[in-house]
Amino acid sequence: MKRPSYRRFALAALLLGFHSCAVLAASKPDISELKAGPITVHATMVRDFARSAEGQNHSSTSKLTFRGGLILSSPSSNFGGWSGLVVGDDAKSLLAISDSGVWMTATIVYDGIHPLGITGARIGPLLNRKGMPIDHGRDRDSESIVLASGTLEHGTALVGFEQRHRIERYALTSAGLSADRGNVPLPSAAR
Repeated sequence: MKRPSYRRFALAALLLGFHSCAVLAASKPDISELKAGPITVHATMVRDFARSAEGQNHSSTSKLTFRGGLILSSPSSNFGGWSGLVVGDDAKSLLAISDSGVWMTATIVYDGIHPLGITGARIGPLLNRKGMPIDHGRDRDSESIVLASGTLEHGTALVGFEQRHRIERYALTSAGLSADRGNVPLPSAAR
């Protein structure tokens, strides 16, 4: 089954917005009291993507067609530092993780094929195996995420961490990510 071409654009566009947030994230917020729940997120549309100072359009030199992007912001101190992103096969659902051990889910809204904003944003802490927010700064530096099975609403995700390098497994539900379900054994060469 061929996936919609706008899915590739959604990933690139959202990464552009998340990258802006990552640059601004200087220190990691305390997530020990963070509970999963709704979050206010504002989106500003990006209609053009200039590849260089001369304003050369990216789509003229690559196979990627830029359909638009979103710069996301929020008044929440837990928003930002996004380092991993998964967009669902529907090109509408998204799951992001941050350097501070926080996840966010949302739905991308389109104006035809152009991203307009996001709705239904929820945020929460990555939880350890005891169901508590990961509390040590070096333990919660989540950097990558992949959908291992199922969907973003009912599936399994693998989250890669740096500083204390590991890959952890999380169940996905419509409410967000479960507590840590165990690690993926790494080959000895990865140590």
